Amino acid sequence: MRLRPVPRQMLVEIGVLALAAAGTLWLTLSVWRSADFDVLEYAGYARAYWLGQPHFAALPQEYPPAALLVFGLAVLPAGSDVRVVFGVWMGLLFVVGFAGFRCRAGVSAAARYAMYLLLGAQGTLLARFDLVPALATVGALWAIQRRRFALAYLLLGVGILLKFYPVVLVPLAVLEHLHVIRQAGNIVEGGLVASPGTASGSGGGGTRQVAHVGRALVLTGAGIGFLCAAGITGMSLLRGPGSALASVRYAIERPIQVESFQATLLWLGTFLGIPAEHSYAFGADSYTGVLSGAVGMAAVAALGASCAFIYWRLGTGNLEIGRAFLVCLCVVALTSKVFSTQYLIWILPIAAEVGGDVVFWLLVCALSFVDYPLLYPFNQPGYTSMETTVFLALLAARNLALVVLTVRVLSRNDKDAPADARTGERREPLAVVAGDRRSAGM
Repeated sequence: MRLRPVPRQMLVEIGVLALAAAGTLWLTLSVWRSADFDVLEYAGYARAYWLGQPHFAALPQEYPPAALLVFGLAVLPAGSDVRVVFGVWMGLLFVVGFAGFRCRAGVSAAARYAMYLLLGAQGTLLARFDLVPALATVGALWAIQRRRFALAYLLLGVGILLKFYPVVLVPLAVLEHLHVIRQAGNIVEGGLVASPGTASGSGGGGTRQVAHVGRALVLTGAGIGFLCAAGITGMSLLRGPGSALASVRYAIERPIQVESFQATLLWLGTFLGIPAEHSYAFGADSYTGVLSGAVGMAAVAALGASCAFIYWRLGTGNLEIGRAFLVCLCVVALTSKVFSTQYLIWILPIAAEVGGDVVFWLLVCALSFVDYPLLYPFNQPGYTSMETTVFLALLAARNLALVVLTVRVLSRNDKDAPADARTGERREPLAVVAGDRRSAGM
């Protein structure tokens, strides 16, 4: 197989982005110092699991067991500063993600991907592992758009094993899959069968064979990763069931985190005389009040109702699959009791892929950057009430801006959806050409 040369412009763009990633790593380690806690914790979890006695029994308290696969990167190679090592791995992944956007979604989407993450996740991009499940989710969306549903399910499975939040996207993949199968059946029944050369273009049988081999390799690699993650999860649960239950309790008992939209609602309630205050628990800054329980239950109900509405919109053909992914992730972040800055890493790559509302997304990114790493200590004891008020007002502005963006994305007409970067054509998620009918199955 003859490989095509990489365009010079793309090499220049990747080089510039690599320099930006290197600068971000320096800021992360020397200025923001945002890797001093989490990455050291990742490395500690990895050593305890892989090297501790007994082996394969020590599970992370607040992370899924399969995250230990990613945590292991912090200690590879051994003997180096784990913060630098992990940052380099995440920087390489960031650049690989840019290259994927450049090839799959086009120059504009790749530029949005770089701008959004470098600004909105500046303090956490290379000091957290959220980029791994985030790019797996983007890959799943690309696979769905290209009718590669087996790959999409595998990538979503890997994401779920690492962070769990992609579970809300699985029904979207299933609904889109069902529509594709239904449309393919209608085409066959109508006798609209494409010629043998339609699906592969002018490349002929050799091109088709290479494409099949490439897809098989991708599926094999994703399947190995999925099985490894599932194997670690199963082994860990068998060896340390008590630790697994502890992680569940940790998620349930953790109070409302100060950056969450729930905390914003509690803070706004103080202007109506409803008391709420800062606290520190579970290794994070929290914001609690007399309405914490009611707000938490309302958030759970809002999550269920919103996801059901999004599924209905997609199922009835009134929502494009990319926007459905984006809105679902926004709803998850807004209804969660924890909305740490790194959670934007889940959303921003999908926002870059979907396109639109660039100014609004940059506003959310800028507000998030001012929140963390610039102003985050303002919610700590010892700061003046005015400084604390400024910090909470900033968080409220960021969260309310994301609410507005969520509504805008959900209400956008399908005709306004961006064109496919490679073909210039509008994506039609519920329509399948006859030549694609064989790829509608697993």
